[in-house]
Amino acid sequence: MQEKRRFIQVIMGPRQVGKSTLMKQVVNALDIPFVFYPADAVPATQLSWISDCWNSARAKMRVEGLKELILVIDEIQKIT
Repeated sequence: MQEKRRFIQVIMGPRQVGKSTLMKQVVNALDIPFVFYPADAVPATQLSWISDCWNSARAKMRVEGLKELILVIDEIQKIT
């Protein structure tokens, strides 16, 4: 996570092994601002949700004058 971010990073694995917990621990330990969006309760038909998360993160960067921000979307596979 401390390397220059050029690509989207994906954490994959079996259910209930601690992927979400790991990501929360990592972003909390870093000195980099982050936003965390869980997709658990998002209706599968809400097609703009991912774009909305992206736009919200970009707006936060702009408003707060941030040079970098980590966007974490948890359970993204639940979105169509």
